[in-house]
Amino acid sequence: EGLTFDPLAIAYSSWEMHGGYQAMARILEKKLDFTAVIASSDVLAIGGARAAYIYGRTIPENLSLVGFDNFSTG
Repeated sequence: EGLTFDPLAIAYSSWEMHGGYQAMARILEKKLDFTAVIASSDVLAIGGARAAYIYGRTIPENLSLVGFDNFSTG
């Protein structure tokens, strides 16, 4: 069966850590059923991880999160 595409699961943001936080918060507030997030940069993923923590999700126990660009802090 595979994965299905849900346009509600996509969030756009500024290219800053706070943008990643805001995007993840918007997705979490929709109460969608998901276990993984792909962020388009490590900085956005770091912000998203903070939002996930605030909203009670734990990485990697119930949420997988990946960012791309090899940022040294990511």
